[in-house]
Order: sequence, then C-alpha cells, then structure tokens
Amino acid sequence: MVKVLLTRKAKLDLETIEHFISEDNPARARNFCEEFLHRAVENLATFPCSHPLYNKEKNIRRFVYRDYNLYYQYDTSKDSVYILHILHASVFQNMLLRNQK
Repeated sequence: MVKVLLTRKAKLDLETIEHFISEDNPARARNFCEEFLHRAVENLATFPCSHPLYNKEKNIRRFVYRDYNLYYQYDTSKDSVYILHILHASVFQNMLLRNQK
C-alpha cells in the first residue's frame, strides 16, 4: 500500500477548513475534516493514479471530495503520495476567473 503524507501547506489548509466550518457548526467541523482525510488517505493509498491529472508537467492530480479539491503528487520511486493543497471548489473557481482577465 502507498504511503500518504500531508505537506505543511495541506495541514494548514485542513486547519483553515476546520476553522471555517466551526464558525457555523463546531461539532461538525472536526468530524468533517477527519472523515475527509480518512477517505482521501484510504483512496489515495489504494488507487494513487486513479484521479485525473490536473497539471501533467508537475505530475499533480486532483481528488475531489464533496466541495473540496485535494491536489497531490504520486512519487512512484518512493511509492508515496504527497498531499500538496486542499481548496474549496469555490476558491478554485475564483482562481480560474481571475486568471482569465
């Protein structure tokens, strides 16, 4: 099974998500983040290449869970997945719109 590691940036992203959700529903915030991370790790450890390439040059793939996009790289030489970034889909859409101007 592939090893799945969170980068410092991904950990900060997850903390930000938890903080945002806790403003409306503190009880759900922790539970959601744990569920999200569990699903992502389970899926990426088993099927690291099953998600579409987001950036072919940098070998970055995108895993989607509910309204969140998780970006990761799979290093075949180390048999490891590195979770790079976790963004809400609306943030991703806003980034695309900004780049089109």
